[in-house]
Amino acid sequence: ARAWRSSSEVQELEQRANAAHAGLAVARATNLPEVRLSGAYVDRGRLKGDFAAEWQLGMGLLYPVYTGGGRANAAQRATADERAAAQQVRVARLNIEQGIDRTLAALREAHARAAALDGAVAQSAEVARIERLSLDVGSGTQSEYLDAEAILLRARASLLEAQHAEIIARVELARLVGDLSRDWL
Repeated sequence: ARAWRSSSEVQELEQRANAAHAGLAVARATNLPEVRLSGAYVDRGRLKGDFAAEWQLGMGLLYPVYTGGGRANAAQRATADERAAAQQVRVARLNIEQGIDRTLAALREAHARAAALDGAVAQSAEVARIERLSLDVGSGTQSEYLDAEAILLRARASLLEAQHAEIIARVELARLVGDLSRDWL
């Protein structure tokens, strides 16, 4: 709901839907007769100066009997516009929900990956330490030590990627729900 309220696209589409609803009300109102009221104050006179003032009031009803289907077509068009606008709002909301779902899934995945890689980094560091000790005492080879160091560096790089993916997912989630600001950062 916060994401819907903060989305300018959803707000714009909701305003369009409100306008389409008002347009439908206007189209339906053409089925009612039009009432016209008029009033006037008339001051009549001649050159001799005998003026006579009078008030005039009028009322009329106007209802076109045959419009060639114009009223029905306008009402149908307005109904279609209202439905289309409502569906556009629905689609925009669904897109926001899908974006949030994708971002939450990416956040969970990145967090789990970072937790797993944290353990892998610790294991790789221990293996590299053991290979270094083996090399120092003369029972290991330099290539085994370098392989262990390479695995450790790859694990650290993967851990950093996972941590950055988690940060990116958190920022994207904050953007989607409208919390992203300088203070939030």
